[in-house]
Amino acid sequence: MIDSKHGLGDCVQIIPMLQIIRDNYPDCYLAVIVRNKASRELLQAASVTIDEYYYLDMQTITIKKLLALIVSLRHQVFDYFIISPISTKWKAIIFALLTGAKRCIGEQYQKMDKYQIDNTVHMVERNLNLLRCICKIPDQKINPELKVDKNSFTSIIKQDGIKIIGICIGGGTAVVINHERIYPRKWSIEKIKLVIKNVLDYGYKVVLFGGQDEIKELEHLSNILGHQNLYDFVGKTDIKESIILAAQCDLLIGVDTGMQHIADAVKTKTVSLFGPTNPLTHGAYSDKAVFIEADCKCEYKYCYGTNMYWQCKDRKCLNDISAEHVINKMLQEKVWK
Repeated sequence: MIDSKHGLGDCVQIIPMLQIIRDNYPDCYLAVIVRNKASRELLQAASVTIDEYYYLDMQTITIKKLLALIVSLRHQVFDYFIISPISTKWKAIIFALLTGAKRCIGEQYQKMDKYQIDNTVHMVERNLNLLRCICKIPDQKINPELKVDKNSFTSIIKQDGIKIIGICIGGGTAVVINHERIYPRKWSIEKIKLVIKNVLDYGYKVVLFGGQDEIKELEHLSNILGHQNLYDFVGKTDIKESIILAAQCDLLIGVDTGMQHIADAVKTKTVSLFGPTNPLTHGAYSDKAVFIEADCKCEYKYCYGTNMYWQCKDRKCLNDISAEHVINKMLQEKVWK
């Protein structure tokens, strides 16, 4: 049993772990706890056979459903319960205990500085390290991979040889504080608009990515949405369609969100903007990924995992990144080649 009830990027980053488990134990009963249907569909696009999925969203689940889930898990009598490194320590330990698994594995059982490890070891490697006591881990780097039929969904974007640049307009998963939705990784929509206009001016096609939360941002882009080379898929695709679209792009630009990990896993090159998270530990696990950070001094740099992550009122780490910087990086790196 694997705990992965977090974001889409977290699901991408457990794919190498799942593959290693399946390689070491080809006949095992492998189950994963996911947050929602989108997470399940994402993992189903990986080349790993998962026997069962269980749903657990800690923000919305009722006590009745939580108890029913625990009873169902106890009935399976799992040999191992592997906890995600980002799961809250005591909640994770208690939940793992309640599942009745014979052995529970996780960083939560070790004495370590969470803030320190958050900024020293990549999440893919942290996941793999959890397996060292039960599996043989290969020496070479294992990249997350998603399989996709690039010929699906192609009729929507005219295939005429023009480069396709995907742009994610979202700010990642929201944090709810005092009934207010906060997006700690959000970049200015006005700067995103400048990037879009520049990309279109260079003669490339633009595909807009985003979920339901980003539909309201489209009003800021109203005067360019009618451009013949702009394709708006914000709030219009499920995760399977988003994966296919990402695979058709020559490059994907956006802040540190799950779509950057998805694009990387389908071998699309990425330019990702980073602020409160460290690109070396939370960025796309790939040599082809390009990261952009602001040259700002902040005593709380890489504050993800601390209270400052959602309390920061300034967010200079993201606000100091200019649209020109992003465009120049795209052109200088020629990252689509």
